[in-house]
Amino acid sequence: MEGSSQSKWVRPLISGNSGMVDSQKSKVWPWALILSSFFSWVIVTIGTGAIVAVTLLLIGYSETTSINLAILVSYLAIIPLTGLLIYADGSVDDTMDSMRLESVRKSLKLVIVIPIIVTLIDFVLVVLYGISYDAILGEPRPNTDIGVTWDSGLAAIGVTFFSIAILAPIAEELMFRGYLLESIKRLHGDVVAVIASSVLFGLAHFPDPYTMGMATIGGMLYGYVKIRTGSLWPSIISHLIWNMIALAVTYL
Repeated sequence: MEGSSQSKWVRPLISGNSGMVDSQKSKVWPWALILSSFFSWVIVTIGTGAIVAVTLLLIGYSETTSINLAILVSYLAIIPLTGLLIYADGSVDDTMDSMRLESVRKSLKLVIVIPIIVTLIDFVLVVLYGISYDAILGEPRPNTDIGVTWDSGLAAIGVTFFSIAILAPIAEELMFRGYLLESIKRLHGDVVAVIASSVLFGLAHFPDPYTMGMATIGGMLYGYVKIRTGSLWPSIISHLIWNMIALAVTYL
């Protein structure tokens, strides 16, 4: 009787532990895919830009032109790559739904009202982050040289704005708030998805630690808004506004 009583307690414990192990194992391969996709995305972005820049320099183009076209081509390359990842993930329909605009009133809220609020909050948080960074680690010195200034030609400035203020937000939001956030959300829920996708977004802005922290803050806001609204438009437009301001004030 005593042995039988013990077995009644032991079997559920063993069964419960087995279920926990199986659950953990079931998340290993999805995470392996998520991380391999992230690193592939980063490698393609950097690799494409480097190949294009070096090639153009070797055939005689100026450094400014080479950098401009390298940035442009790298973002043009990773948009279809991100689309392929979304397709492989089986979430094309969900992504299309997140890009759909319905009524005029809702559209104005998604593409104007929310992005303005997000950008203002982002600005305040980045200022506080900058003050804290300066107090702890010293004055941040991010690399702001992208080969283009306000004295550059109109074509060079135009290509830079199109690449960084238009293409970059689309490519990065599709990847980080589209594919990555949704993939992690299915595994762990909203909170972990926002945090993890934001950390990966920050890591994608290496090697400058200040910029990585700033990107992580922005990623948290963009991810939160994506979860709350179900739409990619607020994060895309917020990202666009931020990049445009950064280009105009800091990089050009």
